Amino acid sequence: MQQKQRHKNILHWDDERSLGNSLIVSLIPGKQFSADVGAGEHVRGFDTVNEAMADVRSAVDCSCQSCIKAMREANILPGVNVLNKQQVS
Repeated sequence: MQQKQRHKNILHWDDERSLGNSLIVSLIPGKQFSADVGAGEHVRGFDTVNEAMADVRSAVDCSCQSCIKAMREANILPGVNVLNKQQVS
């Protein structure tokens, strides 16, 4: 199922629930699901869209080495949406 509305924190959205799997959400570099700073949880599976969007909205900044590298390679500064290189709040 294709994602209908994009949130600034979402890099990729893959709905595999019809296959018996989860809704898989990947966050943009510079964001993580866990409030445990440095945990670097960038991909998470969900059972419902509401559950996924609640966690996407509460994603926090991430400065793990993977995010820093991805942002440098894309010439992106923290706080800039990786998808369109626009400053986000």
